[in-house]
This record gives sequence, structure tokens and C-alpha cells, in this order.
Amino acid sequence: MADATSNTKRKGRQSGATRLALDASSLGALVKQVLSHFERHQLEPTSFPAMASRVIDLAEHPDVDIGRLAHLIERDPAICAAVLMVANSAANRRADPVQSIRTAISLLGLKRVANVAVGVACRALFDVELRVEHELFHGWWERLFHAAMTEAFAVSFVVIERERHASEGIFLAGMLHNIGKSLALRSLSKLIIGGEYPGVPNDEAIEVILQQTRVPIGVSALTTFNMPVSLVSLCQHEDETPLPATRDNVETHYVRLVSSLNELRMETLATDLPIRVLLDSVQALGLGMEDILTIAKQLCEHSAQVGLLFSSFDGADETGYLEFLARCLANQ
Repeated sequence: MADATSNTKRKGRQSGATRLALDASSLGALVKQVLSHFERHQLEPTSFPAMASRVIDLAEHPDVDIGRLAHLIERDPAICAAVLMVANSAANRRADPVQSIRTAISLLGLKRVANVAVGVACRALFDVELRVEHELFHGWWERLFHAAMTEAFAVSFVVIERERHASEGIFLAGMLHNIGKSLALRSLSKLIIGGEYPGVPNDEAIEVILQQTRVPIGVSALTTFNMPVSLVSLCQHEDETPLPATRDNVETHYVRLVSSLNELRMETLATDLPIRVLLDSVQALGLGMEDILTIAKQLCEHSAQVGLLFSSFDGADETGYLEFLARCLANQ
């Protein structure tokens, strides 16, 4: 494994000169502070966006009324605009522009429209209200949202393409399995703003903090939001290696695969965990080098589409990504 991870970053991310580099002891103490803050300020079930809940409930109903879904989407200007943008994109362009949500649903399909709507509605989970919080971790909120949407669209596409069928919750799984990172960053920002922690950690320290707190915070949040048991279980066990290669774990392995590939693409490696998880899921799914490189290319395409759809960018430099990935896999 040393050979595969000795060069994990293709080039280092620049951190602000005023940011703090923390040693292992200081990092461990801050991780405990973040977890403690989250526990002291427990979420309410109503913290999950109401519009997203309504769209999910309606889209998953066996006798869904397309008219009701269209009416619901039309009530939200941001969601309506996003759906029409997708319907009028180059990939779906028709002679006449799509101007109604009903037409968009007919063109794109109910599931895809619902996914776009849920993504827009859930953006609040990856954002903060105070300007000072935005400035404190400039770019982090957008990167986390972009990663969540990229992984949601990518894993939905990959599972359907390779397994010919996907569960109702695959999009949510891709979008929310790492929700603990965003919520942990909120707690960290409040600790700093409230004066409970002096200074601002650098990017490398933040990556470690989010990685080490995302599972307990994510499990707590998803349970509070009354998310499906399968999604809570995915969040709880997704870092386990080896994860059994059972039929019940197929979609979990795909989420882990796509998420690990995305972390490698964004160069957010604080440890070798993404590579270990990637290799475990590659083996469990029986995928070869060409399969992985194909999925990685599709991931890059979905990232670009998410950027256009949500005006959100993660700042990743994909130069050398596929070559780096091939080297990591070849060393195993």
C-alpha cells in the first residue's frame, strides 16, 4: 500500500498563510470538540428540507400523479428553473424549447426530474446562513455540495448502466452518505465564531476533521431525518474493509467506489482510506482496470454537468487524474 499512497496528491492544495497546521494531538482534541458541539446542538427532524421530503414522498408513490409533481415543482422558482435547464440542455435539445414542467417530465422521466428537484431543495444542507461562516471556510461549502451532487448523479447512472436496475434510494444514498462532513463543518465554524476554538485550521486539518467526524454525525443526522435504514447503514459501515461482497451490498459498494474516485479526483486525501475503500469495492464488484477508468471518466462528465446545472464548482484540477488512478490500481 505504501507504493500506492506515497504520492497520493498530484499537487498540494494551497492553504492560507494564517491558517493553523495542527499536530495529531491537537487534531484529536478538535475532533472531540466538533463531535461534542454537534451532540449539544442536536438536529430536529424538520431540519431536512420540507420541499425535498414532499418530492421524495410523491415520486416514490406507486401511483404517482405527474400533475401533482409538476404543480409542486412549479411552486418553487429555483427548482423549476433547474428542471427546465436540464430539459433544454444540449443533450435533450429539441426543435422547440421546453417551457413547461409537464413537458420536462415527459422528456426526462419522472425519476430524473425528481432527482434534480431534491438536489436543489437539499442545497440548504450544504450551506450556512451567516456571511461570516461563508467567509471563514470560503469554497468548502460549495465543494461539499458539488461533491454530493456529482456522486448522486454518477452513482445513479453507473448502477443503472451496469446492473440494469437501481433501488429507489440510490440517488439519496449518493447525495447524503457524506452529509456528516457538511454538518461537521457547521459545528467547527460555530466553535470558531463563538470563541470556543482559537484560530482557523488549514485545509489539510479540516479534511482530517471532516473525515473523522462524518460517520457518527452522518448516522445521527440521517436517523433524525428518518432516512431509510439502508442509507443509515451505508453511512455507518461504508469505511469498513473488507465489506462483504453480498448482493445486499452491491449498491453500497458502488457508492463507495464512486465516492472514493471523486475524492481522488478532488485530491482531498487526508489518509489512504479512499484508496483502501476503492480497492475493496473494486474487488467485491469484480471490476477491472478498464471498468474503473470508464467510471472515472463518467464521474468527470457528471461533475461538469453538476457545475452547469447548479452553478457550483469544486475547483478540482483533473490534469493527470486518470493516469494517477491507473498507477494506483497497477500497484495492487
